Amino acid sequence: LNYGHFIEHLGIPVQVFRSICALTMAGGIIRALGVFQWETRTKIHDTQLRFQTVAAEAPVIIFIADNDSTVTFVEGKGLHLVGLTPDMVLGKTVDCAFPDAAGIAENCKLALDGEETVDTVQLNGRFFEVCLSPYANQQGQKEGVIAVAVDVTRQTETRRELDNYRDEMSRLRQMATLGA
Repeated sequence: LNYGHFIEHLGIPVQVFRSICALTMAGGIIRALGVFQWETRTKIHDTQLRFQTVAAEAPVIIFIADNDSTVTFVEGKGLHLVGLTPDMVLGKTVDCAFPDAAGIAENCKLALDGEETVDTVQLNGRFFEVCLSPYANQQGQKEGVIAVAVDVTRQTETRRELDNYRDEMSRLRQMATLGA
């Protein structure tokens, strides 16, 4: 490079010109990253809204408990069905948050040990099929348990009615056989 020629035409040393170019490029990259960050935040926000809409309208209870079994997140229309609110559950241990649901606390401990569990429990007169799964952070360290409880009250009651009907039919067949 001819430094003298560069100063003659631009009036500044080449090093200053290079610095200005680098700053301009850095500013452009920062602006581009800002756009990507905005797009990412928008996508996360949209995903959260979709999740909250589904959880608010579906007869489910979705909760997350940390490694101490303390509920750190809870959503779902299922809470209302059993007379609970998020404030009544958040910050409590699973066994205190759902004291009437035998099995949830034990299954939570199993999930914390790495075992996925699925069980049907009764909570305040309603039946829920509860799936508890361990979850980990990006480094693979256990963070706690995520649970999805689906209201299966109607299916459970229908199954009981069907079982009662079958028992009654079997009893009537036996009576008919004895009477013949």
